[in-house]
Amino acid sequence: MRLYADGPDAAGTLQAELATDVLGTTRGDAATGLLGSGDRFGFRRVQFGAGADRMTVRVAAPGRGVTGVLQVRLDSPKGRIVGVLPVQATGGADTWQEQSAKLPHTVTGSHDVYVVAAGGARTAAVDWLTFGR
Repeated sequence: MRLYADGPDAAGTLQAELATDVLGTTRGDAATGLLGSGDRFGFRRVQFGAGADRMTVRVAAPGRGVTGVLQVRLDSPKGRIVGVLPVQATGGADTWQEQSAKLPHTVTGSHDVYVVAAGGARTAAVDWLTFGR
């Protein structure tokens, strides 16, 4: 049984527009605006349950090749990096695509989760993310 105050489930879909912390980008009706290096959004008390070793993010990224990376950090925007997704261009700011990355270690327990853009002035807009095995 999960209580309301437990926070979101990492295996469920974490909708970016419902983030509890946003810096450097906009939070639209269905996604974030385009994140650039240092921009972030986050969720409080995400429940990882038995654990997650993979993340999937739905992004839209203009440009070519790798547009930057999305770092997943735990417990603070400058916390431990537990995952890095090199974002591949999707063909435009309105062309959405799911991209995945393996996490180097299994994440368990309850954590504040932050997605921080790095390495590009126009890395990606984010619709949602999820964690699993």
